Amino acid sequence: MKEKTRVTLRAVCMLSLALIFGLALTSCSPDECTESYKVVEVSARQSVSTINLSGLTGNVTLNPSDATNGEIQTTGDANLNGFQLKVVNVKLTINGNLNGGGSVRTQGSNAVICVTGSIQNNPDTAGVIFDCGGSLSNPVLTSPDTMDAQCGLSVGQTVEINGRTFKIIY
Repeated sequence: MKEKTRVTLRAVCMLSLALIFGLALTSCSPDECTESYKVVEVSARQSVSTINLSGLTGNVTLNPSDATNGEIQTTGDANLNGFQLKVVNVKLTINGNLNGGGSVRTQGSNAVICVTGSIQNNPDTAGVIFDCGGSLSNPVLTSPDTMDAQCGLSVGQTVEINGRTFKIIY
């Protein structure tokens, strides 16, 4: 009986040590964790007007008087909700998705729209000029890119890597 207790106790000790050793090998500290993010570089960012188009409740027209340096950027997705978004002689950068159920129009020789995400739910975009190839003046945000950075970052946060600053867009 004494021998059986000794064997059982030894087995419990060995299993406990194996479990503790296994956890120590597989645990990872927060600075070792990385995730992939969709980002835009904002290192050389100029002043630019922003607008929240996350849920249109009526028709919206964006004019040069609404823009800084001829440009306007959204704070996220643009959701048309059945309404019309009209861009007149400015560049509109939608930092996210353009969601349909409405229409988009451009008017004037400098009117252009850049969508960094997807165009979804079939918005009416007849005659719209889509172009993400730089800005009308100087680059404000570069094209979205994917990069790895520390875990736990949220949309809108910035991260600095090798002296360059990036904004998480999704």
